[in-house]
Formats: sequence, C-alpha cells, structure tokens
Amino acid sequence: MAKLQIRRGLLANMPSSGLAPGEFLLAYDDTSAAHLFICTDTDQAKEVSLKESSDKTYRHLQATPEAVWSVSHFLNKYPSVTVVDSAQTVIEGEVKYLNTNELTIRFSAAFSGEAHIN
Repeated sequence: MAKLQIRRGLLANMPSSGLAPGEFLLAYDDTSAAHLFICTDTDQAKEVSLKESSDKTYRHLQATPEAVWSVSHFLNKYPSVTVVDSAQTVIEGEVKYLNTNELTIRFSAAFSGEAHIN
C-alpha cells in the first residue's frame, strides 16, 4: 500500500528538491493564504487552486407570459444570458443591460420560461 505524505510550512520555505511523486505540500504565504501543491514528477510540484469559483450565476423564473422580461440578478457584472421556454427550447431575445445588476430581455411574443444568467 502506498504511503501518503503531506508537508506543510511557509511558501518561502517550500522545498525545491527531495519531493516524491504524489506527495502533497501545503504552504502559506505572508498573507496567510493557503497554496496546495502536488508533486507530479520527481522534484516537480504543480499548484492546485484552492479558491472557489468567483463566477456567480442566477436563474430567473418568468411564470407570467410577457414579451419583455425585467431581471434583477445582483451579480454586479454584465452577464451572458440564455433563455429557455417551458419545453427547454433556447429562445433568442434582445438583451439590454440597465446596469451591472439589472437587465431587460425583449422577445417578439409573450411567453413564460427561464433566463440563465452567468
């Protein structure tokens, strides 16, 4: 059975040699942020991201059929928009960004469905 070895310490003191493939290193920088490294080959470690994805999404449900949908998503950005009807068919609409948290979508006819905001 293989042995799992984990080393930890300061990023500045991370060893540059003597690492075995599969060995983990957990290092902290001077801001106390954690960095995880996995040794992929003798003496070569690759950093693995520990951060959560900063990209946020929002799903707008439009229950009442309308030709113009008003969406408040509060994502603080100008997101991409994909709209589907109740049969999950993608519907094209004209997106107008009012600001980084609100938009409208104009369609040729009223319908209900969902807007996937990313």
